[in-house]
Formats: sequence, structure tokens, C-alpha cells
Amino acid sequence: MTERERMHYAKQYLEQMASGINPLNGAPVSSDDLVRDPHIANCLLYVADIVSAVLDNGGTEEQPEPRERKHRKPAYFITEGQRSLLQTTDAPIYVSDIADELNRFSKENDCRKLTAAKLNLWLLSIGMLEEQDIGRKTPAKIATSAGEQIGIRSEEAIDGKGQPFFRNLYTETAQQFVLDNIDGIIAFLEQE
Repeated sequence: MTERERMHYAKQYLEQMASGINPLNGAPVSSDDLVRDPHIANCLLYVADIVSAVLDNGGTEEQPEPRERKHRKPAYFITEGQRSLLQTTDAPIYVSDIADELNRFSKENDCRKLTAAKLNLWLLSIGMLEEQDIGRKTPAKIATSAGEQIGIRSEEAIDGKGQPFFRNLYTETAQQFVLDNIDGIIAFLEQE
């Protein structure tokens, strides 16, 4: 494998981890995983941008003169026609699965993607989730009573190291709630 190929894979891995996806198997990481923290996710995206700039620059860290600022994709958006195509599932899913559904058209729209971490921040901001200290590095995000009413189910589980964590499952009603509030999510992200 060439150095350029390694950098390309590193960039992909960083972007997947920032989206809450395990790059080794494509599965969503647990809700309390370190990469779900918005600060860590933003840091991973920052490093992915640096790797991308190095790749664009022929594989060197030196910047050509004059260097134009890399064009960043516009913020996430979705058209009315695309909104009507969004789907829910009758089986409970993770917030990363909802993000995947919302991102179905981001490549076509040439816009940034929504991450599970950003959706969690929005859900925290509107009181559907709350953070609770369960003795881990980062607090667990757990459904509030309002979150439970819209169909978010927080389940306690044990990770591979025997430590407790919470995972949130979104029923079809909760999925629809998120899809119905896409304008509010976009407005929230614009304020960040």
C-alpha cells in the first residue's frame, strides 16, 4: 500500500469515526463512545481536512504559494422533494441510522452531512435527552420523560470491559419526530 493510499484510508476512517461509525465493520459505535463527543468529532473532522489538504497537495505537508482556502461544502440542506422520500422503519434504530437516512441526499446536494453527535446535541438542547454521570469519562445521554413520550428508549448495557453504558433506540414515532423537525435541526446547527 502506498503512502497516498494510507492517507486516503486514514481520512475515510477519521470521517467515519466523526459520524459515529466504526470504520472496521461499518457498525454504529455505542452512544457513550468517545467519538460521539461533539468536541472529539469536530477534532476528527479537522484532522480529516488536514489529511485531505495534504492529499490535494500531492502528498506533502508543505503548502503551495499562494494557497487558496479549500472550498468547504455548504451546510446541510435537503429539498422539499427529498424530504418526502425520507423513510422510517418499524424496528427501533440508533440515532446514527437516522443520520444516515437524513444524509441520503447530501452527496447529491454537495453539502455537509449531519452527524449522530450533532443530532444528539439538538436532542439535548430541546430536552429530549439529558446527560447523566454514570462513572465514565463522558456522561451518558439518556431519554428524558419528554424523550420517552416521543419514543426514545434508553437501555442500559455492558460493554466489552464490563462497564455499564446506555444506548438509545428510536422507535418509528421518535424517528418521525426527528424527520419532522429537520428545519429546527438545521437552524440549531447554523447557530453553533
